[in-house]
Amino acid sequence: MLLGLDFDGTLADSRASVISSLAWVASHDSNESVQRLKQSLHLIEGKTLEVQLNSFISNLNFDNAFELYMSFYRIEGLQKTTLNKGSKELLLYCKTQDIEVVVISAKTEKNLALSMSHLGLEDIPIYGGCDHSKKSDLMKSLSVDLYVGDQESDVIAARNANVKVVYLSPSETINALSVGPDYRITNISQTIDILSILQKTKKGN
Repeated sequence: MLLGLDFDGTLADSRASVISSLAWVASHDSNESVQRLKQSLHLIEGKTLEVQLNSFISNLNFDNAFELYMSFYRIEGLQKTTLNKGSKELLLYCKTQDIEVVVISAKTEKNLALSMSHLGLEDIPIYGGCDHSKKSDLMKSLSVDLYVGDQESDVIAARNANVKVVYLSPSETINALSVGPDYRITNISQTIDILSILQKTKKGN
């Protein structure tokens, strides 16, 4: 069985690291960029870095903005990344049950590799820089059995790949989604129960 995980907001809490790195870039662009970032932040969470940067920069070109982001992220931002509550339990369960794990994320390949290394998870295969269409393609080609994500785009990507999907939302409030997930959870460790059910179903077939 192969479990696919999103990174930002799912496997790890990297919100502070991403926001601080984006804010660093905005502060080197213009006061207007700082304001635009504040206004668009809720709309660009979970998007690729290219989309995030292009949503607010005006004076900097993308390459310069990217370099600014990376230089800050490597030194300051990365230190703010931590595993989400329940992630250790899920990864341990997968290890003991011989369930393979792969991370498929919108985060750039470089930042994803740095983040996984920071968390001591270098042994888990990663695929970065994925928008929802690329996520779908990877889920299909890798034959992912279950995907866990915290954005509506994750649900859409899994649905398009015909993969069972878990929507993670720490809030008890039911978020309205245009496409419904197979499962909703508030803590990533709850994925263990879902995997257990799927394993029993597979064995029964």
